[in-house]
Amino acid sequence: MICRNFLKNGILVDFGITAIIGYRDLVQVKKVNSLQEMAFTVLRHKFENGPNKYLSKSDTTPRSIAEIIKFNEQYQKKEMPFFKEDLFISSNKEGVLKSKGYKNALVKSKPYREICDDLWQQNKLMALFGTKSELGRRPDLVNGDYYTGFSFCPSVAMAVFFKRILYSWKVSLFNFATIFINNFFMKNFILFLLLIAFFKPSFGQFTVSANHRYLLKDGKPFYWLSDTGWELFHKLTKDEADEYLKRRSEQGFTVIQAVVLAELDGLNTPNAYGNKPLIDNDPTKPNEAYFKQVDYIVDKANEYNMNIAMLPTWGDKVYKNTWGTGPVIFNISNAKIYGKWIGNRYKNRTNIIWVLGGDRNPRDSNDVAIWNAMGDGIMDATNGKAIMSFHPMACDSGSATWFQHAAWLSFNMFQSGHCRDMEVYNNIQLAYHLKPTKPVIDAECIYEDHPVCFNVKDLGTSSAYDVRKYAYLDVFAGAFGNTYGCHDVWQFYSPKRPGVNGPHIYWQQALNLPGASQMQFVRRLMESHPMLERVPDQSLIKENNYVPSERIQATRGNDYAYIYTSEGKPFTVFLDKIKGTTLHAYWYNPRDGKAVDLDNVTNKGTKKFTPPTSEYGQDWILVLDDAEKNYAKP
Repeated sequence: MICRNFLKNGILVDFGITAIIGYRDLVQVKKVNSLQEMAFTVLRHKFENGPNKYLSKSDTTPRSIAEIIKFNEQYQKKEMPFFKEDLFISSNKEGVLKSKGYKNALVKSKPYREICDDLWQQNKLMALFGTKSELGRRPDLVNGDYYTGFSFCPSVAMAVFFKRILYSWKVSLFNFATIFINNFFMKNFILFLLLIAFFKPSFGQFTVSANHRYLLKDGKPFYWLSDTGWELFHKLTKDEADEYLKRRSEQGFTVIQAVVLAELDGLNTPNAYGNKPLIDNDPTKPNEAYFKQVDYIVDKANEYNMNIAMLPTWGDKVYKNTWGTGPVIFNISNAKIYGKWIGNRYKNRTNIIWVLGGDRNPRDSNDVAIWNAMGDGIMDATNGKAIMSFHPMACDSGSATWFQHAAWLSFNMFQSGHCRDMEVYNNIQLAYHLKPTKPVIDAECIYEDHPVCFNVKDLGTSSAYDVRKYAYLDVFAGAFGNTYGCHDVWQFYSPKRPGVNGPHIYWQQALNLPGASQMQFVRRLMESHPMLERVPDQSLIKENNYVPSERIQATRGNDYAYIYTSEGKPFTVFLDKIKGTTLHAYWYNPRDGKAVDLDNVTNKGTKKFTPPTSEYGQDWILVLDDAEKNYAKP
């Protein structure tokens, strides 16, 4: 029975006999079959007609489902003692696809997702489980069934929390297909494809957009709003990680950048549970206990609809340089082995973006070869599906300097560093115009509450305004998202450990610094209009080349435009750059996400716009869009 057991706040594992490990408020829904009977009737018709059509043209036997049933009944005691053929029998009784029964069922049927959604809402559920009948095998308690879309693994329905739904079938069609082919159609492998075509995998997958400017997830535009939680795997307990991820999720973040072999003595200082990541600091000997904590955090992030930009190692394990702890442990050979191992471990997680490097630029061809080997290992393990980049130190071309043509490099990445008023837009533009075209992101810009240029005595610490400015300048210059960081948070500063470079407050308090909460307003703005068509365009404005501290940056889609003025300076817009006879206009406040309406504008000629306030810290965004489209405000 599909979607038979439902659970609020708990864990359920089904091994044929339901075993509840921990639960509250188990809800049994008894009439699910009636809810989905029409849909199942449609399935049986299609199943009966598809294989029968194929079999009738086959040059081998059997020639129909009826003959399969007969064969099964004749040899069931010898050949298939556990095989259940109720789907065969029930399907064999159905009529052709033109029959009234099929047409009636097709009209009345509801997609399984709608059935489950209805049950979810009616019962106010937090988790949804579906039991099934199939041959018993050793259960995968980490992955369950969810990564395939059909019952490929064990007879297990694992707990799925907060909007993650697990669908399972009454009959395991994979088991059926395997037995079916092994016994009858070894020479006709195409039948296997026919059978599983009914069931498409439903897991999420990151891809690059068709115009090579953006990332997609599940085929939809994905906005990268990231926090640099570099020491997350290394420093935090499970409860602390949950606190951190929950708060960042509430603030609208979509990505957490975290390092497996961490920067702060990540090889020799154990994690919160006393476990080091490697045995004898050997990349070919990972410590399972350490990686179970990484697994937990990756899966917990997924529960909060967040993704992990996972760095397999910090760069000092390849090249120590004049700072960092190291030790150097990687060479070309073990980098490939480690890359393949860690890629294989997480290949079925749907919330992983891979990032090589880690604050080190390759010195020579050997360093490049090590990173290439690690990247190739991950690609081999993921069948070439991994989305990956490289995190460098600050430099003009970022990752493209060494890896622009590497097969594993899906998008380019910069670090603009921790000084004020850098020309970050020029770096983004440089990568934006490289060939082949690839998306670009600034993955480490000035952190909130960070010593400016590492010189707190003369320059003080950075503010929410500093991080806001870099966010909007990066994105409007062509980046597919923006990265936030906080000096107290990246290292998870606490009374339990010494701080690095003078943090001010403990990480739990720093989670609520104003800049962190203001990042959601960037995301809301970018998602309020068609994202994939957006391009940088300084030709929209007359005042398009101010110095970094006063910079005005413009970007547009086909029928909308955003113009960011970093100090609230007025500017002149060339109005014929976007579509629409009349333009809706308003100021968007990046400090609180509120809008200040303006009169509509006739879309021709030029017009000067003056923000509501100006001077240092008074940044604003002008939004113009086609009035006929009625775009909602962020």
